Amino acid sequence: MSEFFASLSVLAKISAFRDNLEVFVNRAVFMSIVRTTHVLSV
Repeated sequence: MSEFFASLSVLAKISAFRDNLEVFVNRAVFMSIVRTTHVLSV
C-alpha cells in the first residue's frame, strides 16, 4: 500500500512540474509576441 502512495506522490510531482513548465512556456511565448508586436508598432 505504501508503494501505491509513493507512486501517487511521484505522479503528483510530475503533473505539478508539467503545469509549471506549461505556464512558463506560455508566459515566454506571450512575452515574445508582445515584444514583437511592440517592435513592429514602433
